[in-house]
Amino acid sequence: VLHSAMTPGDPARALADALRLSNVVVGSQLRESLSPAVVDVDVSAEVRAALAEFGALAVARQVALDVSVPDTPVRAQGQPLWMKQAVRNLLMLAIDRERAGGRVTVSLRKGGTGFALTVTDTGANLPDDELGLAIVHEVCHRFHLELDFSRPVTGGLEVRLQSAG
Repeated sequence: VLHSAMTPGDPARALADALRLSNVVVGSQLRESLSPAVVDVDVSAEVRAALAEFGALAVARQVALDVSVPDTPVRAQGQPLWMKQAVRNLLMLAIDRERAGGRVTVSLRKGGTGFALTVTDTGANLPDDELGLAIVHEVCHRFHLELDFSRPVTGGLEVRLQSAG
């Protein structure tokens, strides 16, 4: 990761690699320093913040974003910084792995007392050891969330993060 972030060439790729590295550092800090206090988290606000943060990366990589996020809060029990990191990683990885001219779809919906966040891309497959996904797996484990992967018939990857309810 460091090598490509320090190598001249594709600036968007270098930025994405640098962001991925910073996520590893932040993930380590979260794991070491955060209390496991569970509170009410507005998942829709976290999704909107991540979209605002990575919108420029999508534009730079020529990736279209299709977004469906309710205007009203979608709440879940969790740790705010962990939830933020999981949402950021899912979105960043989808944009980063998408090819120019591709599309990333982000959908958040409320269901009963839970939620489902689905991020779908049409791009390259993520490697099994992707560091950003390791952080998402950790969040799911800590807060009893489900993480599912599927391959749409049109190609790409669909990742669903959901709570019970």
